Parts: sequence; structure tokens; C-alpha cells
Amino acid sequence: MTGLLAPLVTKGNTFIVGFYHAPLAAVIMGLFMFFAVRRPAVAIIFVAGAALAFCDSIFQVSPIIWAALPVLCCCVFVGVGMQGLAWAGAEDRRWLLICAMIMTVLTGATVLLGITKAETYFDAAKMYVLGTLSVFIIFFIARAELRVHWLRWAILCAAFGLDIFVGAQTLIDKII
Repeated sequence: MTGLLAPLVTKGNTFIVGFYHAPLAAVIMGLFMFFAVRRPAVAIIFVAGAALAFCDSIFQVSPIIWAALPVLCCCVFVGVGMQGLAWAGAEDRRWLLICAMIMTVLTGATVLLGITKAETYFDAAKMYVLGTLSVFIIFFIARAELRVHWLRWAILCAAFGLDIFVGAQTLIDKII
């Protein structure tokens, strides 16, 4: 489960469930949006898939396939969260700030793990800083009541793209 916090730190040739660091901001925002519109069915699918992923084979279905359900839900959260981050208005500042604070905590946790465990966590911390900064910038854009959606999309795509580009190189080096 280390892959959820820091996918770049995991060992090669192992199955991990996780997302890149900067897009976790979109996952968080997507979760907030799903809870705001009261869609419990998605949460039920997420929890059921996550629980069955830790069990032995059920209905002759591998736990890896069960793990695909929460991953799919998180992919939907990323898409919805990116849209929410790009279109957040002044009334959504509270959610943006909470999202930025959670990203700050994740940054601090990986820095602390880098100090106490292994230096490879510092790479994860750098990517969390990137995601945190992008959310804070969007927060200040929303606070100023600027509706520059193209700039928000550019910030999100640049942060997520850089995280994927740098992270993919590291992950491929571990696999090969």
C-alpha cells in the first residue's frame, strides 16, 4: 500500500495500487464533489472493491481484478476533480483550501519519511510540492474571482504532466 502515498518508492516487479503525486489533488477534489452531490453508490463500489482486493479469490475472481474497482473509481474522481479545480469559483474556496491543506500534509509526510526512512521519499515530496502549489495557485485565482479557465487548465496539465513524465522515468527504471 506504499504506492498510494509514494508510488516512486515502491520496489520493482511488484503490483502497486496508486496514482501519481500531483493528480492526488484532483482525486481529493473529486471525492469532495461526489460527497457534495451525495452519490453513495460510488463510495459503495469503492469500499467493496477495496475490501475484496485484500481477500482471497472470491467468485473465482482474482484480488487484482477486485482492486481494479477502486482504481476505476479514483480515475473518475481524477476526471471530475480536474474539472472541479479548473472551474472552481469564489464560493468553492473552502474546498480548494482543504484540498491544498491535505496536499500539504502529504508533502510533510513524505518529507518526514525521507528524513527517517529513505531519501527516495524526497522525490515524492518534490512532486507533492508541485501538486500543492498548483492547488494553491488555483485557490488564489478563485479568491481573486478571476475566471481564467485556460490558465487553470494549463497549471493542472503542466503539474500533472511533469509529475507523470518524471515519475514514469523512475518507475520504468525500476521495472527494467
